[in-house]
Amino acid sequence: MSIKNKSIIVNLFIAVICFYFIPVCFSESNFIGAKLVCDDTCVKAGKSFKVKTFIESDSNLSVIAFRFTLKYDSSKFIYNNFTAPRGTSRRNFNIKAEDNLLHIEYMCKKSNLLVNTNFNVCNFIFDSRANVDSCTCEFEFLDFEIIDGYGRNLYLTNLNNLTVNLEGEVKPNCYLSKLVPSSGELVPDFNKNIFEYDIYASYDTDFIDFDICCENEFANSSVNKRKLAPAGKDTKINITVNDKKAKLKRTYIINVHRCDKPCLEEKTAKDTPLDNSSEKVRKRSKKSKSETLNNKPQPCKTPSQDDESRIDDDNENINVSDDNYVLLDDNKSSEDFKSHFDERLIIGTFVILVLGGLFIYKIIDKNK
Repeated sequence: MSIKNKSIIVNLFIAVICFYFIPVCFSESNFIGAKLVCDDTCVKAGKSFKVKTFIESDSNLSVIAFRFTLKYDSSKFIYNNFTAPRGTSRRNFNIKAEDNLLHIEYMCKKSNLLVNTNFNVCNFIFDSRANVDSCTCEFEFLDFEIIDGYGRNLYLTNLNNLTVNLEGEVKPNCYLSKLVPSSGELVPDFNKNIFEYDIYASYDTDFIDFDICCENEFANSSVNKRKLAPAGKDTKINITVNDKKAKLKRTYIINVHRCDKPCLEEKTAKDTPLDNSSEKVRKRSKKSKSETLNNKPQPCKTPSQDDESRIDDDNENINVSDDNYVLLDDNKSSEDFKSHFDERLIIGTFVILVLGGLFIYKIIDKNK
């Protein structure tokens, strides 16, 4: 083989290799990704919503088939159905739901899919469960694979997941947690499940207010009146609790009974001759006077055994806690007497010694 023929063969081989690898290099340089989109990411419990799937590419891309796996929280959502957007065929899809996973496969039978910049490949319908609390849930891709027009498998890494805020079912709550009147007391005692109360107000009470707290933070309360009817008449007060979110109202009824005349305890001190404290003082002063008059000196007697036992019993029955009487402690008084006596004895002895010393000093001084 001549050198010319060899060069031709080498050039053909290089051309085939370039023809095969150039499209690969070009396609790999393009951005290809997938994303999940929802028109409203705030989903109410018990409602349905749609999740859309898109393939993104910087340039047009011919696709023979694609498959991916979608993960979701099956305790919050139920897979219902899917729709094939324009440009795809429902018959070409194969979808399998398994626990909290969706396996989606699509295979073109007649012509390839021409994916442009933002191509909607399929949509899913989910139903949110009714009896759930508010939370944040996520729909995420576990994998995404595309087979392009050249028969190459492209594993996408640019995957954008979807986050949905699930609003729990609204539970109506029109109860009060606190109800305290400014005057009087509720009869019976407050309980959120009791909706009617009585209040017995005094004669001079012509206005009443309430300290109110709602159990539900979305509810508010209102009082229809606070001014009472004239003395001797009853006033009916309605306290309404309104839950705007649940669109529900509840009413607590307060029946205020106002006295028709002043009570005894409302009279002034001038109307009462003496209060209890002055009465007690007067009685005690009379008692003390009578006791001093009766305490005359009696002739000494030698107590018998019966008298001694009676005296001991009387001593035991003395109420020590009474503040009006002070019991004398014989031991303490004798100890005080002894201490004073000892001090006087020491001082007297010292004075005698000093005087005696001076006297002896003078005698000695005269003898000298």
